[in-house]
Amino acid sequence: MKKVFFIAASVMALASCGNNGGSDVKCPADSSSCDSAKKCCEKVCCFNGEWTIVEANGQAIAVDTTDEAASTPTLEFNVAEKLVSGSTGCNNITGSFSCCAESKSLDLSSIGVTKRMCKDMNTESQVLLALSKVKTFDVTADSLMLSDSANVVVAKLARIKK
Repeated sequence: MKKVFFIAASVMALASCGNNGGSDVKCPADSSSCDSAKKCCEKVCCFNGEWTIVEANGQAIAVDTTDEAASTPTLEFNVAEKLVSGSTGCNNITGSFSCCAESKSLDLSSIGVTKRMCKDMNTESQVLLALSKVKTFDVTADSLMLSDSANVVVAKLARIKK
């Protein structure tokens, strides 16, 4: 009976992830990448990959082209390993995350950031402030919205297409 339930749950997760608006996002064939205490659903599978942070705390992200050290802020989620990495636009981000697909909750409190000084620390401050507020997520094929506990979007991300 357990085997039948596991197979049915895996098939349902795969079928849901397959309907992702034409994106080539691939989901794991089983739910082994999900916490055993939490249900796996298509939304978890489908935010795996690289994202550009296009807005933080209601402000569009603009990269200072006069600063050689500046880059576009990004996040990369490895759902199978529960790891996150990326850039604030100045410093590197690395760490782990936890999520619950059923409630769309996302915890980024276990991330760390390098401490390099950059010309434009405002972008970094806005990105880090937004990430510190994240409690939930909503994902489509091309966008990832991160919201706070009041369900206000604090960061908007766009999928990096390869």
